[in-house]
Amino acid sequence: MLKNSRQKRQVLFCFSLILCSQLPLYAAPAPSDYQQKLKEGMKRRQEILKDFRSLKEPVTFDDLPTFNGHTQFVHGFLEPNKNGVSTCEMQFLAQEDPQTVVSFYKDALSSNNWKISYANQHTISARHGKGHMCNINVNESRMPKTKSRFTIDYRQIER
Repeated sequence: MLKNSRQKRQVLFCFSLILCSQLPLYAAPAPSDYQQKLKEGMKRRQEILKDFRSLKEPVTFDDLPTFNGHTQFVHGFLEPNKNGVSTCEMQFLAQEDPQTVVSFYKDALSSNNWKISYANQHTISARHGKGHMCNINVNESRMPKTKSRFTIDYRQIER
């Protein structure tokens, strides 16, 4: 054990030196580095989203059934034909419970040349005979006067 206060101060001093020598390892990047990385990230995001168009109304596709319940379109986006693929995502609120929405889409897709590759109580993934793909995710809603919210992700393949 340490016998006197002088030894205690020396040990404390040594620990302080060790601690201070390690601080540069934990230092935050210089503001200019951070700002540069942030700008690069924003530029990449703008490049990715440059072709996406925000939707004010839902888009209908010939082969994709439209839920026949009481729905409200929330928002969506569309990326028109890029390398033969059009991508669309739309979000809705519905007055019907999630199970009703999921059941509708399971039945409607199955009877409209879609093959369901995965389905559970909240999600459906399907592929159309023409190669188009669709994912539908349905959850309970916390919004007033609605019981469910659902998102449709649709990819239309042009051959």
